[in-house]
Amino acid sequence: MPSKITSSESKNDAKILAQNLGINFIEIPLSNEIDTMKKMLSCAFSQITAEKFEKSTTIENLQARLRATLLWSISNEHKQMLPIATSDKSELYIGYATINGDMSGGYAPIADVTKTKLFALADFLNKTRETKNAIPQSILEKPPGAELKINAKTGKSVCAEEENMPYEFLDELIWFVETQGFGFQDFINHKFYYEKNHPVDKAQKEEWIKKFFWKSHCAVYKWHILPPSVITDSHSINLAEYRQPIISKVN
Repeated sequence: MPSKITSSESKNDAKILAQNLGINFIEIPLSNEIDTMKKMLSCAFSQITAEKFEKSTTIENLQARLRATLLWSISNEHKQMLPIATSDKSELYIGYATINGDMSGGYAPIADVTKTKLFALADFLNKTRETKNAIPQSILEKPPGAELKINAKTGKSVCAEEENMPYEFLDELIWFVETQGFGFQDFINHKFYYEKNHPVDKAQKEEWIKKFFWKSHCAVYKWHILPPSVITDSHSINLAEYRQPIISKVN
């Protein structure tokens, strides 16, 4: 479901991945629909505060929500299909996920799996599946990002780590919070594993830690409106225990 921002590399990667995994592949462009919604929103916001609309994440979220609307519509038409929420644990911890967008679905299979674990899992699958390297290396090497906006300086889509912090650093923060109960000051004095291979000055390190605690504090409510998910960690942020079968159709 590409927009004008979606790169040709991402389109090609998606097609190859679907072919490798035996998944039906179709492409539904969203550019015209996004332009229409922007006009409608501009009309509405011009009566409120146009400046805020231009500088906010509204258009980014709109793209994610249009995609979710399409997936739910397909699910309505084909009862054997169930949309899945694709947000992972790293994104959810800091709220880098869109309500009614990538968080939307009947099931959230990777909601308790951090980004670094997902890459490790992808590498494991590539080595152990009958179809070797089913997940294209180009996907594993590309910086994670939803391609929802363009960096004015580089002309390229903004990746997630640009807006937040390196995922290796973030996932280490998450691990120590959940398993060791670390607070802000504990991290200031902590020597991160990430720092062994990536020199980080004190100011940058403190900025990332502050950002983590601020964003995770603001994101707590998102954890409670997530679809049912697999709980993989003993100190999961998703504590809901779901006892009913998750199905799309009963024969």
